[in-house]
Amino acid sequence: MPVIPVPCHETDLPAQQNQAQEDARFPRSDEHQSRAAGDQGQARKRPQAIDGLTEKALAFSADDRVKERRAFQSLLSARCKSSDRSVMVLSRPNGLTRARLGIAVPKKQVRLAVNRNRLKRRVREFFRRHKPKLAGFDMLVIVRKPACELTGIQFHDLLEFHWARIARCREF
Repeated sequence: MPVIPVPCHETDLPAQQNQAQEDARFPRSDEHQSRAAGDQGQARKRPQAIDGLTEKALAFSADDRVKERRAFQSLLSARCKSSDRSVMVLSRPNGLTRARLGIAVPKKQVRLAVNRNRLKRRVREFFRRHKPKLAGFDMLVIVRKPACELTGIQFHDLLEFHWARIARCREF
């Protein structure tokens, strides 16, 4: 059998493309006839409001974060807290018209960054959905290692339980 040389460098490739290979993926005979050229279909409509709130009101912006060290320290000394072996939630009035959230997932507790980030995303999503009910309070959520073993629904239910306990604490 003769050996066929295979091009291995850019200099071995032709500079111009063959015009016959314009759209070789689908031959024209198999093309869908009812669609016009370039028609991508209608864009899906996104929901504009949930329970009368706009999407922007439910977003998690920089103003919704507890950023200052002093605010974190005051939350750590908060009297209103709820905890179990997976999560600890601390709350304190902030004197503002909006709720703010701080999240702590210690590296010693949750070793992999993938798991830490997943837990933080879940907490942020839960906070974002419940933000109108929490207005006027700062919340600090400390997540521990056993939370990694929970499914998304179990973690959501756990946060729901702690949010309800914090809400009762705030009424006194």
